[in-house]
Amino acid sequence: MTKRLCWIASLLLFLSSCAPSAGTTSADPTPTQQSDPVTLQILFIGNSHMYTNNLPRMFARLAEAGGHKANVEMSAKAGYSLEDHVTDSDTLKKIDSAKWDIVVLQENMFIPGVESKRNEHMLPAARFLDQKIRNNGAQTIFFMTWASAWHIADNRLSDFVDDQARISVGYQTIAQELDAPVAPVGIAFEESLQQRPDLFLWKGDDYLHANGMGTYLAACVLYAFIYRESPEGLSYMPRPEDTARFLQSIAAQTVLTDSTP
Repeated sequence: MTKRLCWIASLLLFLSSCAPSAGTTSADPTPTQQSDPVTLQILFIGNSHMYTNNLPRMFARLAEAGGHKANVEMSAKAGYSLEDHVTDSDTLKKIDSAKWDIVVLQENMFIPGVESKRNEHMLPAARFLDQKIRNNGAQTIFFMTWASAWHIADNRLSDFVDDQARISVGYQTIAQELDAPVAPVGIAFEESLQQRPDLFLWKGDDYLHANGMGTYLAACVLYAFIYRESPEGLSYMPRPEDTARFLQSIAAQTVLTDSTP
């Protein structure tokens, strides 16, 4: 077995074990960690939560700053659910177009937290896509989205926490059935809100999509989750840098501590 295949095998073994009970891009930031010879091939499948602020590209730049290499591509359309992707020829062709190591699946944010919608729409689609992904030799990772910020705008934090809990349970339920891990992005949003209620991670015009800092937090969570390393100290960060450093630490706390769901 080649060094690359050994590394990938170790990665996939880890990812399989952390299922909860829980476009190519390039950049030239200065690496802050030892260079990793493996280039992960990662496909992102989702909707506007994924292409807003170009989350895959942001993740790839973080990876490079950490001394890793990641080639990323994306299949994402506005308002799409996983069910929409099942019948989308562009998405199906994209899955078959390369030897992906990881395929990240992100559901429409209004589906996972509603049991009837989850069972009727998300679960069958997730089963289909996960099987197709596995048949192509890749590992599925579910991207747990964040709840909307409507309740926060109305000063009803407890309602936001309830919404996020339902979304989290929805992803975890399906991931458990499929034996696939969940990147806890939504939980990181909640943790950031608890520690820094002054830091708003959503776009103020719709309270649904992440602003630039919110997307950066999502990318940091994916970095910590995939590489099993803290993003703290990575040189690629938006301004203000003190806020970016805080979000790096939130990602590390959410993913790499024993308390992570």
